Amino acid sequence: MSINIDKSLSNLNIEIDNLDIQNADFDIKAEKLIARARDLFKEIKKNNPKENHEKQCSMILSKISNIIPEDRVNLREKINRISKESHLNISTDFKTGHRNVANHNPQLSNRVVGNDIKLTQEFTNQRLKSNFDEHLSKRANEGAPLMEFGFRDIKSAIDFAKKHSLKTVNLEGFNLNDSHVKYLIDNCPKIQNLIIRNSDITDESIKYLANSKLLLEKLDIQASANITDESVKALTKSNHRLSELNLGFCSQITNASIQAITTSSLNLKVLNLAHCEQITDEAIDWIAHAEDALTSLNLDYCSKITDKAVESLTKSNLPLEVLSLAYCTKVTGTSVLNISQSNLPLRELNLRGCLNSDRPLIPKNFNTPLTKLNLSNCSQIYDELIIAIANSNFKLEELNLEGCEEITDDSVIAIAKSNHPLKKLNLNFCSRITDDSVIAIAESKHLLTMLGLADCTEITHESIEAIINSNRKLTVIDLHGCEQIEDESIIAIAESKLPLEQVNIGGCPEITDKSIQTLVNSGRPLTKLHVDYCDEITNQSILALVNSDRLLSELDLGGCPEITDQSIKYLANAKFPLEKLSLRECEDITDDSIDYLVNSNFFLKELNLESCGITDRSLIALVNSKFPLEKLNLTNCDKISVETIKSLISSGKLRRNLSLQEEVGVFYTILRQ
Repeated sequence: MSINIDKSLSNLNIEIDNLDIQNADFDIKAEKLIARARDLFKEIKKNNPKENHEKQCSMILSKISNIIPEDRVNLREKINRISKESHLNISTDFKTGHRNVANHNPQLSNRVVGNDIKLTQEFTNQRLKSNFDEHLSKRANEGAPLMEFGFRDIKSAIDFAKKHSLKTVNLEGFNLNDSHVKYLIDNCPKIQNLIIRNSDITDESIKYLANSKLLLEKLDIQASANITDESVKALTKSNHRLSELNLGFCSQITNASIQAITTSSLNLKVLNLAHCEQITDEAIDWIAHAEDALTSLNLDYCSKITDKAVESLTKSNLPLEVLSLAYCTKVTGTSVLNISQSNLPLRELNLRGCLNSDRPLIPKNFNTPLTKLNLSNCSQIYDELIIAIANSNFKLEELNLEGCEEITDDSVIAIAKSNHPLKKLNLNFCSRITDDSVIAIAESKHLLTMLGLADCTEITHESIEAIINSNRKLTVIDLHGCEQIEDESIIAIAESKLPLEQVNIGGCPEITDKSIQTLVNSGRPLTKLHVDYCDEITNQSILALVNSDRLLSELDLGGCPEITDQSIKYLANAKFPLEKLSLRECEDITDDSIDYLVNSNFFLKELNLESCGITDRSLIALVNSKFPLEKLNLTNCDKISVETIKSLISSGKLRRNLSLQEEVGVFYTILRQ
């Protein structure tokens, strides 16, 4: 939640910086900013009482106060009222005019002092900007993308990193090339962790990096399509202390890179090779026999990986704790047997989309200390195996069985009776599950925080009652496509004591505005709401959201026939920090909706416009907006011309997003120069 608040405060701070007292509309803009500040402070106080944002809020209020001239009595009264309501102090260091300013900053003493307001504003902004920069540098060192701080060009972002001697620099979302990387390396000698995703950099950048005096510990160059084995070889010959390397979606990486890594002095702990489809079993055998400290290995979508590679890992002495093999379709039930009976210290195992050729045998022993197991979309998973896992000595906290269509209530009841300290259970698309499963979980000792029941069409209000009466920790519930769920159930949830933050009731045809209104007015801190394909949802639900004090970051309105441009006009007035919005298959959405969104206070990272009636005008508006859009879905947007897309791609403002291969559609990322 604090991330959303930080972004809201950051955006507010940037808009205050852009206020110009010489403009004719100064008073109007200032009044709007004061109102936004008031509403944001109220949200922070109500929803985040344990988080200390007092210093930031006081700083924002002081900044506004020192910009407003003394003769704007009405505006100053509003600021003072906010100060009292929110118990915030307004800095008074600068209210004695230019003499006090000069004492604090001698450099200003030689300036023309006839305009006290201008001097006061200039110095105050310097001091407050310094405090805010300090806050942003802290967030940046935690890994936040610099684009989120409002930098619209690469050089400004790098200069910020240089000024604050950042150790972590995340440049995701910028259209980076080799010259930018050289400028970064030459100017930021303290970098230890570097993130450059979805970029145009070539081997020249990595070679320059390898020969630099930087002492990198983490390097993330995911989806850098021009990177080859030459980059990895250069890194293995450098003095860097790399412990984490992300080469995901670098399609030119081959076994030669793995050979270079395993025969070098690099001591990697985390290696991501997802979607490196040229990697074979031989490379994994080299990893298994290397005397490395590897604790995490991601091989998702490495289509050439087979059971042989998994066997090599299970016989190794690696301290491997995390192994991801999602959609390695040649991995079969044999690997389940080998992994379960190995001595690997595995805690997380992802086999999503594997095990589709034969039924895995039930292991005699379960030696690995698994806490997270993902078997989603494994068509050969069956009750006997899940019952054996339920009775194993694993200490499962998270179990994902999404799309395992063969399992029945017998599996879930066994899980309910198990001794696993289960917190998250995903049963989405397990169509044979009934109320008996949910009641068994509800009556068990497990205190779930997440429960997925999407498309479990046998689920009724009886399950909802059981959950309400027994579980007090559930924060995420997915009821998408549970066709028997009606307003009665959602109103009961809204009136319960469940601390829900994320609710998915999309595809429930009987849900109406009454459910949404009751839910958003219930006082719970909703951050994600999905109501897609709920035919009865109208503008009344949108207005309820807009008028609430929720800090919503994700909203799905896809396929709702009553959602129109007017709906988005209402939505754009909301004050919550929306990051993800889906309007797919809302056929009445036009360019007007995009205009409303672009002028909103949202901070959209993902926008789904599939099958909407938008034109080139919308795409250009989005490209030129402040949104750091990482995932823009334009599938079946037939009114957008191919020529416009090609032009934006060639100019470096738009790029096809290749990091979403599991999803069907056409996705783009908007880049900043």
